[in-house]
Amino acid sequence: MSFKYLAPSSLEEVFEALKQNKGAKLYAGGSDVLLQLRAHTIEPDCLVSLAKVEGLDFIRVSEDGARIGSMTTLRAVEDTKIIKDNFTTLSEAARNVASQKLRNRATIGGNLCQKVKCPYFNQSHINLFMRQSLEPCFKRGGKVCHAVRYGDDLLHTITGKSYCKAPLPSDMAMALCALGASVVLQSPAGSIEIMVKDFYRVDAEPQIKSDMVLTEIKIPGRRHFSAYKTYKPGPGVFALVSASADVVPAEDGRACAKAQICLGGVAQTPYMAEESVRFLEGGVMSPERIEAASKMLFKDVNITNDDVLFKVAKARDLFRKAVALAWNRTLEGAKS
Repeated sequence: MSFKYLAPSSLEEVFEALKQNKGAKLYAGGSDVLLQLRAHTIEPDCLVSLAKVEGLDFIRVSEDGARIGSMTTLRAVEDTKIIKDNFTTLSEAARNVASQKLRNRATIGGNLCQKVKCPYFNQSHINLFMRQSLEPCFKRGGKVCHAVRYGDDLLHTITGKSYCKAPLPSDMAMALCALGASVVLQSPAGSIEIMVKDFYRVDAEPQIKSDMVLTEIKIPGRRHFSAYKTYKPGPGVFALVSASADVVPAEDGRACAKAQICLGGVAQTPYMAEESVRFLEGGVMSPERIEAASKMLFKDVNITNDDVLFKVAKARDLFRKAVALAWNRTLEGAKS
């Protein structure tokens, strides 16, 4: 495979490169694009790097909230003190992405726009094991979802109605949804802002057109009491299940005034625990109340096998842990 590599220094040059090279692929930190190239899930004629574009690598926090450039590395998000202190779930989510070496390169924008990590999709067509034994899946232009065919639910979604059961792989998306964040997409026609929870289609793909560039992420609010919990079967791999929680205490310090909780690894889009949140809001927080809220998750999911049973139980467990930790941080914050 051969392709042209361009490294423009401005967004205007990026837009021109995308216009002149139809089917070109944007290249941020490269950690996901290189995987796609190796698996032949993309075969572009041109890669357009964002590495030299000025003004995309920054973290700015004001009284109105935080703004993070799309080319900011996950390591910077993980280590920046004001993010660790005030937007803790985001820092914790970044720390749980892959390895430290990868986080030095991977960017927050690239993490939000990465391709699904389904083993039936992310296999090269020349892979001797997969491609000689399995026909192409829906995302490869075929007519089957192998996860459905084989009842493979451990690595896939347990809720949602899509032709594809690959879950949204972005750890950062779940944390940003809990924080009520939005993304800014820029094109030659101007810029638009979309809530992260609305950024993804039902097939786990970001809603970003070929002439658009994700330039920054906006998080409202100066300080959040939040937490992130995840379950991984081993180091350096994607989370099977995760939970991000952000809670706001009432004036009495005992009740929950507002909450946003997002679960990952269970759906093609960020799974907002809306029913559980409605139950928590307005009530006095306690382990019993958090337990009751967790049991409202996935009540309608059909438990077809042990994988589904495990993911439901693990999601509820991480929900309880994330909410309890976020709430404890509100109590600690009230003392400081």
